[in-house]
Amino acid sequence: MLESIGKLPKFKKVIDQAKSFTIFIYAHHKTLSLMRSFTKKRDIIRPGITRFASNFLTLQSLIEKKSNLRAMFTSDFDLWENCKWSKANKGKSVYSTVMSMSFWNDVTLCLKIFVPLVRVLRLGDRKPSMGFIYGSFFRLKKISKWS
Repeated sequence: MLESIGKLPKFKKVIDQAKSFTIFIYAHHKTLSLMRSFTKKRDIIRPGITRFASNFLTLQSLIEKKSNLRAMFTSDFDLWENCKWSKANKGKSVYSTVMSMSFWNDVTLCLKIFVPLVRVLRLGDRKPSMGFIYGSFFRLKKISKWS
C-alpha cells in the first residue's frame, strides 16, 4: 500500500530527489565525510524491512537533519565550495535540491501522509487481527478527513 502511494507523481518526485541526494552523498568519500561532520556522525540512510520503509525512514531522517544539511552547503568556511564535487552537474543539482523550499515542503507533505499509515501498519505487528487494522484505518480516515 505504501509503495503504491509512493508511485503517485507528487510523492515519486520527492522520493526520487531524496534518493538522488543520498546516493550522491554516499557515493563520494569527501561528501560523506562532510555530511557526517555537520550531522554529528549521524547517517541519513536507515535500513527498513522493505524498500519503501527505507524510503520513508530516509525522508524522516532528512527532515530531522534539514538545518544541518543546509548548513553543510552554506557554511562560512566554504567547505562545499572547496569540494571538487560542487562544480559537477550532480553536485549543482544536489545543492539546488537541498536549498529548495519546495523540496522540503514536499518531504513534509509526504511524511504527513505516511506517518499515520505507518503507525497503523505497525499496530498490525502487535495485534495482527484484520478487524483491528481495518478499525484503525477507519478511525484514521475519520480523523484525517480522507474522503
